Amino acid sequence: MYIANAMTNIGDNDIDLWDNEDEFFYDVLNTPEGNHIKLKVRSVVGLIPLFAVEVLEPEIVKTCPSFLERMDWFLNYRPDLARLVSRWHIEGKGERRLFSL
Repeated sequence: MYIANAMTNIGDNDIDLWDNEDEFFYDVLNTPEGNHIKLKVRSVVGLIPLFAVEVLEPEIVKTCPSFLERMDWFLNYRPDLARLVSRWHIEGKGERRLFSL
């Protein structure tokens, strides 16, 4: 959650690695003058954040009460971070949940 936040607000400067138009993650170059230049180079590095995905099976999640408590905590107390995770509160087929950046 904190890493996802860091990718969308680098250094609390509202610098986002995700490009909505291209739907891809890019590096950002910070110059000594304080400028931020998005380097639109498509490489495997831009795909790595997309690997952060998991299908949460209900029977497995039920065996991890501390994980459920932590997930509920983020949903209730850190909605700013919880919004960065895609569809984790929407039940899918067989009560599965998608946990993805």
